[in-house]
Amino acid sequence: MWRASRSSSGLSRSRGSSRGAAPARGAHRGARGSSTLVALLVTFALLGLGALSLRSSHQDVSSAGALRRATQARYVAEVGLHHAAALMQQQGSYLMGLRRPGEALFVQSDGLVRYALPPLNLGDPYRPQRQVQGSPFVALSEGPAPLNLGPGRVPSYEVRVDGFADGGAPPGQELGQSDLGTPRQRFCVMEFTATGYVASTPLPTPTARAADEGAWRASLELVAEQQLKAAVVVGPFLISSCAP
Repeated sequence: MWRASRSSSGLSRSRGSSRGAAPARGAHRGARGSSTLVALLVTFALLGLGALSLRSSHQDVSSAGALRRATQARYVAEVGLHHAAALMQQQGSYLMGLRRPGEALFVQSDGLVRYALPPLNLGDPYRPQRQVQGSPFVALSEGPAPLNLGPGRVPSYEVRVDGFADGGAPPGQELGQSDLGTPRQRFCVMEFTATGYVASTPLPTPTARAADEGAWRASLELVAEQQLKAAVVVGPFLISSCAP
């Protein structure tokens, strides 16, 4: 009886331990499921961060490229500004003599000088009157390519010259009475608006000048465009007045 009682108690203890093992195995499976869910969430978070990083890097590269092209177009505009100012200084008496009241001059990188009247309506192009062909500015066509524009990219510019007014002589260039002829020699204040282009073809083309501005910008591969303005005193000129 004593051994049977011991066996019975041992049997009952063994059965009690088997009942407690089942919840332990269920808890282990729940822990593994939670770990898998956390791992998936971390993986998706890392993928999102990677995609965001790639997008940010792409935007940085695009911004750097756009800034480089804008800088190149600005350099082209500076070249045009120097070209137009030098041209007006050297040939201003001749070019101003051809100018009629109210006309502006347009100096292009191919050497063409155009005379045009202001538009009648805001947003319309200038109204062309006549033109004079000069020599192109060699800074963009000869020697090494300083701008490193890449294949299929052409620099060009157009400079509008207007705002003509009589001005005083710059320091060191004052005119004495003995220098004044008939007609009088005058210094002129001129406003220069230079637009530099980087595109697939030199701009503006004759077709572009005749078309609506939005149309020619859409039809041509215009990569970059920058504009500079300056007021310069040039002269002296053998003219009676700078602002007829």
